Amino acid sequence: MKKILLLAFLSVILLGSCSKEENEPVNVAIYNAMKEWYLWYDQIPSVDPQQYQTPAQLLEAIKYKKLDRWSFIITTNEYQQYFVEGKYFGHGFGYGFDANANVRITYIFKNSDLYPAGVRRGWTIKKINNTEVTPQNISNLLGENKAGITNVFTFGRPEGADTVISSEKKEVSMDMVLLDTIYTSSSGKKIGYLVLYSFIADAASEIDRVFGKFATNGVTELILDLRYNTGGFTNIGLLLSSYIAGQNHSGAIWCSFLHNNKKTDLDTSLRLESKNNSLNINRLFVITTRSTASTSEMIINGLRPFMDVYTIGEKTHGKPVGMEILTWKQHDYVLFPITFRIVNQNGEGEYYDGLPVNAEVNDDIAHNFGDTQEDCLQTTMNFIEQGTFRYLLRTGQRTERPEPRTWWDREFGAY
Repeated sequence: MKKILLLAFLSVILLGSCSKEENEPVNVAIYNAMKEWYLWYDQIPSVDPQQYQTPAQLLEAIKYKKLDRWSFIITTNEYQQYFVEGKYFGHGFGYGFDANANVRITYIFKNSDLYPAGVRRGWTIKKINNTEVTPQNISNLLGENKAGITNVFTFGRPEGADTVISSEKKEVSMDMVLLDTIYTSSSGKKIGYLVLYSFIADAASEIDRVFGKFATNGVTELILDLRYNTGGFTNIGLLLSSYIAGQNHSGAIWCSFLHNNKKTDLDTSLRLESKNNSLNINRLFVITTRSTASTSEMIINGLRPFMDVYTIGEKTHGKPVGMEILTWKQHDYVLFPITFRIVNQNGEGEYYDGLPVNAEVNDDIAHNFGDTQEDCLQTTMNFIEQGTFRYLLRTGQRTERPEPRTWWDREFGAY
C-alpha cells in the first residue's frame, strides 16, 4: 500500500500493491477497503461482494445510511476529468426554481457557449426545443451530459424580449471564481465580495489573484458567497482560510481529522498558513444554502475560533466528515468513502443537521451575482452598514434546486 502525498479531500491512497490484493476482483477489493478505512466500518453488514453487479450497487448496500449521504465511486477517467481538470460535458450552467415554478439560471460558466450570448444568472428558461419547460421535465429535455447534443433554448431576460439561442453540449471548464468585486460603503469601507463555486485544483491560482486584488485595494470587510459550493479539495479550503484569517493566526489549528480506531495514526491537524496578501479581518460574512457543504462548512466552522463568522441565507448541508480517495492500480475505479470526522480547534463538529444561519434569507435567483438588490447580498451589506440584519425569510419567495440524483448532481450540479 502506498500513500500519495497529494492533499485532496485529505489524501489519495493507492491500494493493491501486494500480490494478494492485485488478484482481488474489484468488488472484493472495494469491500475489503471499506472494512479497513470506512469511518463506520463496524456498521458494514456481512455480505458476499460478488453478488452485486456493479461496485456502485455494492457500495450502496454496505454504507451506513443513518449518517452517510456522501460515499460514492466513479471511474478513474471521471475522477481525472472532473476533480483534477475541472471539466465536464454540458451547456455550462446550473438552474433552480423560483416561487412561481419558473426555471431560472442560477450560475453560468464563462466557457459556456451561452455566456458570450449574454445569458446570466436570473434568466428564465422558458422552452427547450419548443417544449415548455417545467421543474418536472427540464432534466429530460436537457438530455445526457455528452458531446454533440444540441438544444435550442428560449430564454426570458430580466429586461427586454425573449431570446432564442442554440447551444451544443461540449467540454466545459468550470470556473471556480464566478465573481469577485469590491464595493465601497457609505462610510468608506472597502468590502470584498467573492463568489466561489468549488474547491478543486484549479482554484488556487484564482484565489491568489483575488486576494492580491483585495489586499491592494485595502479591503477590510469580506463577503464570501458559498451558496452553491459543495466542497472539494481540503488544501484549497486551507489556502482560502489562511488568506482570511491573516498572519496573526498563522500556525493555529484550522481543522483536525479524526479517523476510525484502525487508522488513528493518520489523525492529523491542518494549520493556518502565513500569506502575504492576507486580510487580517476580525469578522467574516458567508452566504450559504443547503448546497453549501463539506470544505465550505469547514471554512465556517474552522474560522469561528478566530473571528466572528456570520452566515446569511439558508442552513448549510451538514457534512462534518471527509474522505480519503482510494484507488487501485489494477482496477479502473476511484472510491470516495467517508473516512474521518472533522472538528475545529475547539473540538467542535458533528453538524449533521447543517450549520444554522444568523439571518435566514432566500436564495434570490431572480438577480445576478453582485447585484446589491439580490436579497442575500443586500441583507449582508445592510448589516455591514447598520449593524443589524433587516431581512428575514419572506413567505412565498422560496427558491428550490433540483434534488441530486447522482454523485455528479451532489458534488457539482452543473448541466
